[in-house]
Amino acid sequence: MPIIFLSPSTQEYNAYVNDLGTEEEWMNRLADAMEPILFASGIQYTRNDRDQTAAAAIRASNAGNYDLHLALHSNASGEGQAGQNQGIIAFYFPGSARGMRAAQFLANGLKAIYPQPNLVRTEPTTTIGEVRRCTPLRCCWSWASTTMRRTLSGSSPTSRPWPPAWSSP
Repeated sequence: MPIIFLSPSTQEYNAYVNDLGTEEEWMNRLADAMEPILFASGIQYTRNDRDQTAAAAIRASNAGNYDLHLALHSNASGEGQAGQNQGIIAFYFPGSARGMRAAQFLANGLKAIYPQPNLVRTEPTTTIGEVRRCTPLRCCWSWASTTMRRTLSGSSPTSRPWPPAWSSP
């Protein structure tokens, strides 16, 4: 089974449109939802420290024995485009067959649950720090989504303390 370094955004300053929270909040909620699935699937994982920088998370990931660095981020829209862009891009390091395969596998799974599957795609990149700075023998994948929603019940986001980092047993 793979060992994953799960790295949700640490961008607490990156506000969402209409004050619906921050990128850090929503990507950590996404990681929270992923944890029981990873655990139930027998996939080992470690999660980054919410209080550290992305660069520190990359260093921690590179220092460990992980098969996949999974960065969870959401993209910002340009001036006058707030709330208009949608879709999911699974980024991977160009030339990494394992990274491309991981990105395609995860994108195919996301297409099955995303309301507009035609807006889910993979893309090689060297401009995203978490993809660019991963060790070359490991697959690195970053999910960037420009569509985030409140909970299905429509309730407001809630605050709770976040453990600094956790690992599966």
